[in-house]
Amino acid sequence: MNEKLLIPISIVIAAVLIGGAILFTNSQEPVVVTQPNTQPQSQEEPDIRAVSDSNDRIIGSADAELFVVEYSDIDCPFCKRYHDQVLNRLVQEYGDNDRIAFVFRHFPLDEPFTNPIHPAATESAVASECVASLAGDESFFTFLDKLFADEETGSLRDTALLDKLSQYAVESGVEKVAFENCYATFDTTKVEADFNDGRDGGVQGTPTVFVQTNSGENYLASPDYNVLKQAIDVFLGEN
Repeated sequence: MNEKLLIPISIVIAAVLIGGAILFTNSQEPVVVTQPNTQPQSQEEPDIRAVSDSNDRIIGSADAELFVVEYSDIDCPFCKRYHDQVLNRLVQEYGDNDRIAFVFRHFPLDEPFTNPIHPAATESAVASECVASLAGDESFFTFLDKLFADEETGSLRDTALLDKLSQYAVESGVEKVAFENCYATFDTTKVEADFNDGRDGGVQGTPTVFVQTNSGENYLASPDYNVLKQAIDVFLGEN
C-alpha cells in the first residue's frame, strides 16, 4: 500500500453508511435499515474491478489518479440524496482536476437482480445505457441528473415510464427513434456486469461508494460529502 494513502484511508474506513440505506442479508433478501449502520466495516480490501474507459461511465479522465466509484440505484431515494448533496458538490469542486474522476455503476434493487424494491430501476438503468451508447458519457450523466431530479419516475410503469424516459433521453441529446429502438432490445449486459461486480465486491446496499487508486487499490467509503472531500484533499496534498 502507498504509505501516503494512510491518512485518507483511515478517514474512509472509519466512516459509516448514511442512515436509511437498503441492505441485504446473507441470503440476498433485502431489508430496510432506518438507522445508521454502525456495524464496523471490514478492513479487508474490497475486490471491485479497476476503472476503465471501456467499461465505465466516468466524469473526468479514465487516467485519473483517484476515482470515487458509486454503486447506485437510479430510483433509490438515498441515491438521489447522494447525487444531489454529495456527488454534484464534489464534481463542482474537482471536476476540472484531471487527477480526480467520478464513476457511476449500476446496482438496481429490482428484478432480475433482487426483489423489486424499486420496480422501475432496471428499466431506468437500461435506458441510461442506451443514452450512453448513443451519445456518450456526458449525455449519460445529463440523463441521470434528470432522473434523479424527478421523484415521480419510479412510480411510472409501461407506456408512461417509456414516455418519460424517452423525453429525458431527447433532452439529453439523443434522437427519439434511436433511443426507443435501443430500449426495445432491453439489453441488460452492462447493468448486470456492474451489479455482479458490486455484489462480488461486497456491496450490500445503495448508495455504496469506494475510493480507488489508479493502481487498483480499493477502499470502502461513506457516501458523505465531508468524508469524501477530506479523503480527496489529503490525497491531493500528499501525492
